[in-house]
Order: sequence, then structure tokens, then C-alpha cells
Amino acid sequence: MNVRTYRMSIRTIACLMFVCAGFAQTAPNFSGAWRLDDSRSTNYGIAGQTRFDTIRQEGSRLKVRTFIALYLSPSWSEDWIIDGKPHAAMDRTNRPETVTAYWQGTDLVFRKENSAGDLIRETWSLSAGGQVLTMVIVGKDRGGVWGGVGDRKLVFTKARPETPKP
Repeated sequence: MNVRTYRMSIRTIACLMFVCAGFAQTAPNFSGAWRLDDSRSTNYGIAGQTRFDTIRQEGSRLKVRTFIALYLSPSWSEDWIIDGKPHAAMDRTNRPETVTAYWQGTDLVFRKENSAGDLIRETWSLSAGGQVLTMVIVGKDRGGVWGGVGDRKLVFTKARPETPKP
């Protein structure tokens, strides 16, 4: 290989590395206080109820504290590991479930199976500016553990700092 060909190869490789780096996607961080936007959400509980989710994401660990006004059990906490492996967890009613959390591009996907054998797929995505969190939940549960309804979409907006904290 002559010097000219060698230099051209190095430039081509450098250019390709730069282009590929531009396409690389980093996993978003969902941390923050979020308020449910009832007007943009579908198939979700009682219209007009207040729901706040406080999310803390550190590495592969995700902790969520949910507060819903006018609800039988107004708050609960969940703790998940994002590694693509199934993990034992407790659902919001303190029943055992298996949760597998993994990244699909910049979306965070949860595959949840509860003790009744019901299967739910929940996909979280952030808007480009990071101010809107959308959760799409697909599946049905016979036992009503997850609300007893089919597909739903929950849209949250970043809340002010005085939102309840976990």
C-alpha cells in the first residue's frame, strides 16, 4: 500500500467514525417529577384525577413513586433494573410480578407478567426537549391488577419542583 492510499484509508475511516458517532443514541434519563396530562392521555381511570410520578434513574436502576389523588391506594413505589433480564418485583397492589426492562433505541420497554399470568408491555419515551414523557401500555389483565382495561396511553409533563417526592 502506498502512502497516498494509506492516507486516504485513514481519512475514510475517520470520516466513517464521525458519521457513526452522530447516529449513536444515548439512553435518556427519565428522572424528575411528572404530572399526568389528563387531556392527552387515553383510557385512563377517572377523568380529572391528579397523578404525579416521581422518577429517579441512576445507571441501570429505576425507582418510581406514584401519587394519585382520589384513589383507593393513593401512592405506591416501584423499583426496576434495566438490563434485559427478568426480575422479581411487586406490583402496585403488592402482588408478585416478573419485570423485564430493556432499551429499544431511546425507548424504555417493560415486559410485565403478574401472578395471574397477565402480560403487559409498557413503553416509555421522552420528547426531544425532555419535557413530555409518554407511556404506552399494551395488553389486558383479567384480574384487574393493572386497571382491568386494554391499551392505554399516559402523557406526562415535567412538573414544578414542589411536586411530591419519593
